[in-house]
Amino acid sequence: MSAPQKDLLGRPMTATEQRLLSAYEGLKALLREDLPPSAAANVREAVAALWQVVNDLALASDRPDV
Repeated sequence: MSAPQKDLLGRPMTATEQRLLSAYEGLKALLREDLPPSAAANVREAVAALWQVVNDLALASDRPDV
């Protein structure tokens, strides 16, 4: 069994926090794909919104360039 993933403050992440971070990383990966303009715009909006969550919970230190 692997050790729980930790947040930026060194605390173990909950299952929900891990899912949020996974969703954020997945959306960022979508930004690297060739999406139709409307899809790209909406994915950028979703990344920006989810960044607020992962930043407030100290799950990610990056700031997406959207």
